[in-house]
Amino acid sequence: MKNLMNLNHIFTFIFCGLWVVPSLRAQGKPKLLHIIKHKHVQCLTISPDNRYIATGGGKFLEGGKGNLRIWDLESGDLLYKKNWKLGHISALAYTPDGNTLLMSMDSGKLIALDILSQEIIYILDVGISGADEIVCTPNGRFTYDYLDDILVRDTKTGKKIKEIDPDMSVVDAFDIHPNATVLVIAKDDSLPDFSTVTIWDLEKEEEIQKIEKLRGSLDGIAISKDNLLAFSGDDEGTVLWDLNSNQFIRHIPDDSFDLHFSPDGSYLLLTYGYSLYLYNQQGEEYRELPHNRGVYDFAVTSDNKHVASISFTNHLFIWSLE
Repeated sequence: MKNLMNLNHIFTFIFCGLWVVPSLRAQGKPKLLHIIKHKHVQCLTISPDNRYIATGGGKFLEGGKGNLRIWDLESGDLLYKKNWKLGHISALAYTPDGNTLLMSMDSGKLIALDILSQEIIYILDVGISGADEIVCTPNGRFTYDYLDDILVRDTKTGKKIKEIDPDMSVVDAFDIHPNATVLVIAKDDSLPDFSTVTIWDLEKEEEIQKIEKLRGSLDGIAISKDNLLAFSGDDEGTVLWDLNSNQFIRHIPDDSFDLHFSPDGSYLLLTYGYSLYLYNQQGEEYRELPHNRGVYDFAVTSDNKHVASISFTNHLFIWSLE
């Protein structure tokens, strides 16, 4: 992590078209367990015990009404539904104990819902818009993006703990290492048509490294428990980098607006076209999860055995990877 000073020079070669390795099309498909019609869905999350899928969304043009649905992962049955008048839901996250569901609304409200009692724990007015992502960590905190900042709050009380301003423009994407100590951010650069990736020590609130002058906008970024970094943009595809050895691994030509590592770090999932693709740690594609149109959002169970995804056609897909 300390010896990343030459990244800018290396990425100049990557993004000029050298070191490009084509993706590998593998045989075999994961099993599609359920496909469920689901209107006005935008985001989802899976409970820590891998039993439930929570989905959220809403109608943009009808007074900002939102909807929350909770589904049984195994059967695909709808278990709970509630409509909200506080705005459509833009992001969801379960706390690690599975007892609380955090919801961000496009109205700027942030709600903590007790799953067992179905009572609201607190409602925060955090700004004029909703978050694109909420990440809960084992240390009792959750992190979310708001315009050009990253904010960290206490899960139980909602109290703000820290605010990180990377001194750039609007946050495009962020992710947190599973140990909750490293934060990675993708943002637009101050230069037109360029982007920047920054790596932070979350506890010290110190920037460890900055990767600058990456061509085009960046739409997604992810970090694995083994310190693999992946980020993707509409101009240059997806880059996979090993932060332990400071080694470039592979340039994947497919660009993605959403990507995540599996909880065990053994594979990378990214959206491209009408499918969700799985890549191993060497950046080799080995599985495809086809959809009827583009993939809006997705999540992986903590045991790495199932994937839930939502498509632009308002369908919820539940997959088995075994």
